[in-house]
Amino acid sequence: MRYFHPLLGVLITGAARLVLAIAEKKAVDLGLDWAFCDTDSLAMVKPKEMTRHAFHKKTDRAASRCGH
Repeated sequence: MRYFHPLLGVLITGAARLVLAIAEKKAVDLGLDWAFCDTDSLAMVKPKEMTRHAFHKKTDRAASRCGH
């Protein structure tokens, strides 16, 4: 077990979950919802009343670091 470190494994997993939680919060704050998430991605859902252009603009904002 030369390359095993339990603390490092826990920290990596915890950080990935934190990033997904931040992405979910940013999406919800922008009026978007999400369908599912994986270890490194979040699938956002376009509301029926929102235009495709507005949806893409909001997903770009959600993906940006600062959210502006």
